[in-house]
Amino acid sequence: MLGKKNGKSIIVLISTLKGLSEHMRSIIWQPFALSLGISMSSLGGLESTYDLVKNLTQPFFGSGSDSLGRKRFLILREILFIVSMLLFIFAHTPVFLFLGIGLLSLSYAVEPVWYTFVAEISDRASLASAYSLVYASYMGIGLIAPMMAGMLASSFGFSSVYALSAFFGVVSLLVSAKMIAETKNREASAKVTIIKFMQSLKESVKPDKELRRFYLSMALDGISFGIGSRILYGMLTKSHGYDLYMISLLATSMTVSWAIVQIPLGKLIDRVGYKSSLIISQILSSVYIGALLLTQSFWMVLIFQALFGIAAALWAPAEQSWIASKVEPSKRGAYIGNYLAFKGFISFPAPFVGGVLFDSFGFFAPLFVNLVGAVIDILLLSILLRR
Repeated sequence: MLGKKNGKSIIVLISTLKGLSEHMRSIIWQPFALSLGISMSSLGGLESTYDLVKNLTQPFFGSGSDSLGRKRFLILREILFIVSMLLFIFAHTPVFLFLGIGLLSLSYAVEPVWYTFVAEISDRASLASAYSLVYASYMGIGLIAPMMAGMLASSFGFSSVYALSAFFGVVSLLVSAKMIAETKNREASAKVTIIKFMQSLKESVKPDKELRRFYLSMALDGISFGIGSRILYGMLTKSHGYDLYMISLLATSMTVSWAIVQIPLGKLIDRVGYKSSLIISQILSSVYIGALLLTQSFWMVLIFQALFGIAAALWAPAEQSWIASKVEPSKRGAYIGNYLAFKGFISFPAPFVGGVLFDSFGFFAPLFVNLVGAVIDILLLSILLRR
């Protein structure tokens, strides 16, 4: 078993490496896909494909790690990421985009195992602080990664960014293989079978009564922001002529604010509770979406991206801590996987719907739907969740 101090150092290191590779990849993804000549509807379809594959496999990885241990799945995560980056390097047709996004989604389907691993090396009373450490490390590197990606892509093409992301993926793979200690004893008699996988899927679409209210609120959040802000960079690129440099600045604004406030907000969440933190976060997000509807001026959008970073710094640790604190440790991997799958099953068509709304009605339609959903979710969080 990892010691608490040593374990925290490892999750900071891995989170930083993942932040480097993912921030670089994500900042160029939508402009890169559009550069191959696909429509906004097709871009939304790619995002929905990512969600669908990830949601179908999260329960398998989560429940599998409860039986077989966490480490092997965390290693698999890095291998899948590296291969997906290689596919993007050589992508010249939309077919490669779909293959690459499929493998990338499998890589991120291992997230329940990662969140479970973090919970297992942390004290229950400070779960939000532990998750905040993960997010702060992940987002902190975003101070330089988006700008680096924008300059590389402008000077040497998109492939250079994917190559560097793959390199950081290799480093993360080596760290995971050499430095992570198993936190879950393998059950020698356990077999991860199709039957067990289907049972996990059944649980994900029909959660326990105690969790249904939380699931409902989180699903609405996923749908709303999937339709609007999920494809924002693509919409700004296509509708308002934002270039890679401008997009990288927007991402940097969000990550700077997120990284700065994440650690103190994590401690605040542990004190004030998960429910209050989620409500405040959704209010801030609603202000952000409302501002995007009022102005698309680059400098104003840049400022409000910082506000969205603060909202995310409240939301992410509170969401993960709520679900991790409500389930038995022996089944935590399966439950986190089932929760993420449930939320994803409900919301996976959202980016495609957002793309169709954009193609049909323009820039404002997806964001308006996003705002309405966020406001309704504030009410649901206030009424349905217990402290």
